[in-house]
Amino acid sequence: MYIMAHRGPDLSQPELLCTPLAIERPAEYGKKIERLHGEGFDWRTAPVDPQAVYESGGGKSHGRYSMFNGMIDSRQVQRRSSSQSSGGSSNRQRRTTSEMEIDSLRQEIQKRDAFLKAQEEYQKEQQAHAERLHT
Repeated sequence: MYIMAHRGPDLSQPELLCTPLAIERPAEYGKKIERLHGEGFDWRTAPVDPQAVYESGGGKSHGRYSMFNGMIDSRQVQRRSSSQSSGGSSNRQRRTTSEMEIDSLRQEIQKRDAFLKAQEEYQKEQQAHAERLHT
């Protein structure tokens, strides 16, 4: 259900999700649930594991789970004590998300720069062509 709700705009490619974070969250959940239930556990068809959601998403920041919010009874989650805070995981996730966003922005800038360069070259060609016509 999460993947269906986070699909990208191109319906012909349903495997592509709308944001890098939407891709990362299910992957982190899958890794965590396999650690909790063993490798080979089919987490895609199994019921949602509240503990895996809590731990893979860095807790319940801003009062919400990173995935499946509203489907999880918070009483089913064993929160870590403050000495075992999930802050490291959350910080790592934020850092990873930030890095992914930076990479995405860099790619957009490269595309824009390439477009502007092509546009500039086209304008120079048009100007040279116009000058040849007037001479």
